[in-house]
Amino acid sequence: MNDRKGVIWAYWGHEPMDHLRRMGNNSESIFSLGECAEPWYIRLHSEEMIEKAAKASINTIYTHFFKGFGLEHEKEEMEKTCELTRIAHKYNIKVLGYCQLGSLYYETAIDEIPDLKSMARINQDGGIDTWGGAYYRWSPCFNSKLFKKYMESVIEYGVEHVKLDGFHFDNSYNQACYCENCQQEFRDFLKKSFTNPREVFGITSFKNVRIPPYRQLSEVHDPLYIWWLEYRRQLCAKTHNELFSFVKAVSNDKAEVLHNPAFPRKGRTVNEIAFEPSLSPDKCDFIFAENGNFIQIKDKKLVSQVEAFKLGQKFGYKVFDSSWPLDLNGKHRNPETYEEIMRFICQSMIFGGLCGSQWIARSTKKGDMARIDIPGQLDILSNIFKYFINNLELYDENTKPYNNIKLLYYPLNCMASPEKGFKTFSDVSEKLASEGVPFSLATEEDMLKLNEEQVLILPELKYLTENLYQKVIEIAKKGCKILIIGDFGIYNENVRERDLSRILPELEKEKNIFLVNSKSNIDGEWINILRKLVFENTVIVEPCGMMVETAKDENNKLLIHILNPYNNEPLNDVNIHISGFYIKGKTKNIKLYTPESIECKSYEISYNNVDISLTGLKTMVTIALE
Repeated sequence: MNDRKGVIWAYWGHEPMDHLRRMGNNSESIFSLGECAEPWYIRLHSEEMIEKAAKASINTIYTHFFKGFGLEHEKEEMEKTCELTRIAHKYNIKVLGYCQLGSLYYETAIDEIPDLKSMARINQDGGIDTWGGAYYRWSPCFNSKLFKKYMESVIEYGVEHVKLDGFHFDNSYNQACYCENCQQEFRDFLKKSFTNPREVFGITSFKNVRIPPYRQLSEVHDPLYIWWLEYRRQLCAKTHNELFSFVKAVSNDKAEVLHNPAFPRKGRTVNEIAFEPSLSPDKCDFIFAENGNFIQIKDKKLVSQVEAFKLGQKFGYKVFDSSWPLDLNGKHRNPETYEEIMRFICQSMIFGGLCGSQWIARSTKKGDMARIDIPGQLDILSNIFKYFINNLELYDENTKPYNNIKLLYYPLNCMASPEKGFKTFSDVSEKLASEGVPFSLATEEDMLKLNEEQVLILPELKYLTENLYQKVIEIAKKGCKILIIGDFGIYNENVRERDLSRILPELEKEKNIFLVNSKSNIDGEWINILRKLVFENTVIVEPCGMMVETAKDENNKLLIHILNPYNNEPLNDVNIHISGFYIKGKTKNIKLYTPESIECKSYEISYNNVDISLTGLKTMVTIALE
């Protein structure tokens, strides 16, 4: 992961005019610009606009570079990017070039790539797969060496000629391909994975195996299908590693890598897109979280991006939050109010994401005007960005999450049980955030490091290996408390049903294992059990509904970040209780940090407890325990 500190980003027109012309308009939205596109697009490349960004502390923009029309076709627009990059560098702003990984516009690309069809992904019916149903956008196959070689030439041109500081690879996921090359690669993968196919699949060899048809399954019960998902997961990661490593190599390790795999997103599971974050290569710096999780209270429930931030924390990349609020008709809209903007930026700040704005340079659909021209919009961003820069030591990558609650992320279960397993993982993550419970993710590799002060949550783990099951028993015997929500261990890694008459008695006799059935999960009763398990080692913030993140800075100082998602009015009575695991007699004083205004009414420090009372909390505060 990149170690550049204080990244503040902004969208800067990632699509060239040719795309805006070719896509047409199928409905009115903030993304369809019509007659206003060209004047806005021209002004976007001006020094005047870049100077405004620099004055607001924006130091990174992503803009158009390669949309998939073909390198030769797009060179004219790339010259505009080249000039924009030159201007941006004058103001110490880095430029990431948009680079499409999910489609090629065959109407133009085929002129310079005569063998374009050999790059294309093939669907189940034997036809060429298209991106999003757009007939003129052929999707590439991630097994195509020609495609990867071509993308290397694009990357090289971006670094050497355009002088880009990095790339934003869009649509970087890998949907199912049925070309003969993929068929053979899948067979080879199976051969390497199994010496005796009959034991698992009931067949003598893999020579006649073909890729199964893709289906949106709630659960996987076909062993060949689950191993096909594993193969695709590894192929996607391998392709990312090859391309991202090339970026680093051709730039002498200076260029940054951002990509958008459309994850996490409701309805888009690992099964469909093959991107799985635990295999994210270390050459990746940033990942988009482009979904419907704009932070808000909706139908009296929290909607947040915490799941994406937690995955980034765990697997070594920073998250670009690129979510949007919706209007009354369910269409994307720009954030309008001070409260919306502050929630959005502060959430990224305290959960280790990247501060920035995907809307400030977008068109207002009034001539060449952009949202940067709307009175007050840039001021809000400028103030919070300057606060972030001035207090970077509280929020940069040297601060590490510090808590005693771990939520297990287990790829096998997410793939085999997308409807319940992966959904429950997401729901538990959001419930913890909405209840103000600090937590981190854990993987199977982390489990043996857990101790008696910690709680491990296992969310609806219907599929797991025998090895993971034995680790659960082992760490429970050592004192780690384990909260099992819903079904557990019904199937193994080959989707074969287990003998539950062995497992359930073993779980029930362990005093540190707590079982919560599926109905209790739906009702959220497990959160009360969790609170009892950590009663003497906890952070409690009242009123309820505050989001809480706990971390330690590079000097081992404890930080309590509090975010109020109900920030329409300041809260006059906020009480924080910190105990046990978090304190241990080390606290002598407290200090408050906020981009707004706040007052400490009182605080009391003892060996095992700290109690703080605040007034005037609107959006966020960071409490440093010194």
